[in-house]
Amino acid sequence: MELDHLFEGIPEFEDVVTKVAPQSRQLVTGLSGSAKTMFINGIYKQLNQPMIIVTDTLAHADQLTADLANLVPDDQLFEFPVEEIGASELATSSPEYKALRVLALNQLADGSPAVIVTSVSGIRRILPTKGQFEDAKLMISTGDEFDLAELKLKLHQMGYSLQKMVAAPGEFSIRGSILDIYPLSSDNPIRIDFLTPKLIR
Repeated sequence: MELDHLFEGIPEFEDVVTKVAPQSRQLVTGLSGSAKTMFINGIYKQLNQPMIIVTDTLAHADQLTADLANLVPDDQLFEFPVEEIGASELATSSPEYKALRVLALNQLADGSPAVIVTSVSGIRRILPTKGQFEDAKLMISTGDEFDLAELKLKLHQMGYSLQKMVAAPGEFSIRGSILDIYPLSSDNPIRIDFLTPKLIR
């Protein structure tokens, strides 16, 4: 038997799965470490639907995400990291955290089965509606026409920071007809040259 099917057939586990429903509450105790991780994975595999896991702290969310990475496919596991309440809230959120949150929100908006891990601070964070989130997306394709001044304003409204040189996710720069942008959902920055009113990438 594969480890990620360890709980299948156990009456107590099957009872929890069958009782999962909106507005329902269940208390499961006695699980810790890898047993808890496999239990969560087992429920996810049985339900095959979006699942949000809330931990008490960001550190525990990080750890649970790392543990689940051994069981849940990469394209179905996402973390929504939010700094703990306190002095860190006054600091600028790290580009890495912003990127992870965007990926998690994209997945939630998509609605396909996935595990989203966050903390109490994350679940309390005020978020846009699904419609607002979708409207805030910016798609640029070859042949599109853009006014660079309007594009600059749009990127500011989306939370991107104007810099002389792009070095981290969430930054962009404009030099003449050239736009350098580091999307939060990309591993590398992108350069777009507007040599004409139409995009030449």
